[in-house]
Amino acid sequence: MKKVIITLTLLTVTTLGIATAVWAEHGGPRDGKHHGKHHFGKMMFKKMDTDNDGAISVREHEAGLQKMLERRRAHFAKMDKDGDGFVTKKEAKDARKEMGDKRREHKKETMD
Repeated sequence: MKKVIITLTLLTVTTLGIATAVWAEHGGPRDGKHHGKHHFGKMMFKKMDTDNDGAISVREHEAGLQKMLERRRAHFAKMDKDGDGFVTKKEAKDARKEMGDKRREHKKETMD
């Protein structure tokens, strides 16, 4: 379980690092440019800048990481059908199929 938590933490930190790099590459929220696209980094910055002051404090950064970690843990628990603290290849495959089925069902409902 410790290995899983460390892996999830590293994944979260990596994701946030990439998002921050993307945000920085596009000038951040202060330049007013959208480049005609929705940027993941800009979205992440906006979510983490909870006091809307145009900057992310250490506290906001850590709170954002904690929220991401909680979501990842919930996702892991949902995939771990037998609750043994491990996700097997079969459980991961079943979870991926279930998510795809739900996505297709939702898409079908919105198209009708």
